[in-house]
Amino acid sequence: MFLIISHILQQIKEWDERHAVKTTTNLPIVGSPVQVIVLTSAYILFVLKIGPYLMRNREPFNVKWLMQIYNVFQVFINLYLGVMGLRLLWVPDHHNPGCITSLPDTHRLKSFEGHMIYLYVFVKVTDYMDTIFFVLRKSFKQITFLHVYHHVLMVLSTTMVTHYYGTGGHQNLFGDVNAFVHVIMYSYYFLSALNPNIKTSKWKKFITKAQIVQFIIVIIHQLWPLLIVKGCTYSKFLLLLNLSQAIVMLILFINQNISKKTT
Repeated sequence: MFLIISHILQQIKEWDERHAVKTTTNLPIVGSPVQVIVLTSAYILFVLKIGPYLMRNREPFNVKWLMQIYNVFQVFINLYLGVMGLRLLWVPDHHNPGCITSLPDTHRLKSFEGHMIYLYVFVKVTDYMDTIFFVLRKSFKQITFLHVYHHVLMVLSTTMVTHYYGTGGHQNLFGDVNAFVHVIMYSYYFLSALNPNIKTSKWKKFITKAQIVQFIIVIIHQLWPLLIVKGCTYSKFLLLLNLSQAIVMLILFINQNISKKTT
């Protein structure tokens, strides 16, 4: 049995080495699928099982100021990603927003593209702290299927795509829009912690609409090279994958918000 398992793992390793983009293999997190799978498995196990078990007889931790530091970090890092990421949406000598492809290694913006994508991946991993704070505060009702699914999807998709397809591509627009939406969200979290009066239905509705618009933009953008642009060389598999996940997220998000209104 040991020999069989060892052989399977060796085959997986060899397959990974053949298909991975060489420029990413030495980077933390995106360098190996094993790293992110172990990290994500630990996250799921902690927020769904270990964390609630350890907190069952404890008072909630007061992590208000730690969360405020985290919120400020998220606002500024996402603002940086959103503003600077605009440079990668339209590169006149290579692509336009209708068909965004990864820049060649010799392109003047390649190192910038790698920097931005890797930073985005890092931020998605830090997003796991959202759920960990819920556990520490014993806000278990907020740990919904949509919440965990979204965080796990973002980490796995960004790391795997970077590892096997390289940096950049048609998903750049989603990353940019997603960053701006997170600026709005974490600004709200920061301000509402300072002034509870800000927690109004008007603000919540605005954030909800921003998130829904985000998914609609992604759906249209992924469909564009599939239906409108002829000769787009970006991976059809990734376009369909991004499209399907955007549709799933939109349905789950709308369904959750409908459920909240009826309860």
